[in-house]
Amino acid sequence: MFWIAIVLIVAISVTGGIVEKAIKSKERTKKMEIEMMREQIKLEELKYKNFQIETDKMRLELKKDLQDAPTKEDLLNVDLTKHQD
Repeated sequence: MFWIAIVLIVAISVTGGIVEKAIKSKERTKKMEIEMMREQIKLEELKYKNFQIETDKMRLELKKDLQDAPTKEDLLNVDLTKHQD
């Protein structure tokens, strides 16, 4: 009976060590997944900011182009006789 108790104690301690390693491994994996998600969120935020900047830049370029473009009246009042050869 004494030997059975010793074998059980050893088996439990070995099993406990294996379970502890498995739990720590899962914890590390979860921590890595959380860090990856944080980095992905940061990347998405940067992408969104870049999108906003590019959109604002294009809006300003369009506004400038529209201001520099000839008006309808300017186009209708072009003297075609000057351009004929």
